[in-house]
Amino acid sequence: MGGYRWLGRYDRLDRLERAHEGSNRREERLKARETELHERAQVVEESKEQVARYTWVRTLFPYLKVGDVQDRTLTLALIRLALKPEEAKALFAGLTQSSDKSLQEAGQKGLANLENEASHNVTGSIEEPIPNQNVGKTFRCSGVVTSLQPGLGLWLVVEKGDGFFPKARPVPGSDNKGTIKDVFEDGGSGKFSIALFVADQGASKRMQAWLDEGAQTNTYVAMKNLQGANRIARIDGLSVIP
Repeated sequence: MGGYRWLGRYDRLDRLERAHEGSNRREERLKARETELHERAQVVEESKEQVARYTWVRTLFPYLKVGDVQDRTLTLALIRLALKPEEAKALFAGLTQSSDKSLQEAGQKGLANLENEASHNVTGSIEEPIPNQNVGKTFRCSGVVTSLQPGLGLWLVVEKGDGFFPKARPVPGSDNKGTIKDVFEDGGSGKFSIALFVADQGASKRMQAWLDEGAQTNTYVAMKNLQGANRIARIDGLSVIP
């Protein structure tokens, strides 16, 4: 009898444990369902927010067609602040295909602004040569660059006084970090600097055109302006060994 009573108690405990386990599983299912519903609600809210942003941006289009340059510039800045980078790029690219000339120009300006924005996120350094080094007419430049985005180019530029002499386009490694390039400098005596620039497509085209023209005429007149290019590193006090 004693054994029977013991088994009976064990059976009741077992049923209680199974009931408790079933309750835990139901709670887990409910929590999973709540999480799923929360995630869905979040997606809906994000979608509503996206539609609201797009609708508001659309109301700014007329201001891209009228007003002075300052007003249009401010409107482009507001559009950029309202959109994610990929959204702004898609919008501006679409505007460049518009039949309205004002919207075409706004799209081109917007894309240029995005490139300029990206160029200021690029960082870099020149590891060789070092400051105040005597170098040969051909010397090696190497260094590091990070956060280089598609559409941007790297340039090594010799600086003398207020003049710029583009020299070469270092090619970053597969990780966008390592850069190595040989530079030729035969611009006479005196100290000079070597600088690493990141350039948008327009600036790269102008520097390449300058190099091509110099190669044809064998004359390289210093560039006075590198609009669209941003200096990210420079080594000063270099001299060419006679």
